[in-house]
Amino acid sequence: VKTLGSDVLAIQSDVAKTSEIDKVFQAVTKKLGKIDVLFANAGIAKFLPVSQMTEEQYDEQFDINAKGAFFTVQKSLPYLNDGAS
Repeated sequence: VKTLGSDVLAIQSDVAKTSEIDKVFQAVTKKLGKIDVLFANAGIAKFLPVSQMTEEQYDEQFDINAKGAFFTVQKSLPYLNDGAS
């Protein structure tokens, strides 16, 4: 990537925790400035029959797949450039 003249910043976080999402955007914007493109693609899958899934397993999946994506987009809004996607 560097040979193409681009910078990359890798950050591990748990998108089910909104406080960690905040930390990601603080780190990204501190190093790279405004954001041009956001990929909200974190997700997990529990391959179980509905009859066997526990409430805890459902909550974990929903928190990452739905809540995580929603709040990642929401918390990115102040950092997106005009015309960003």
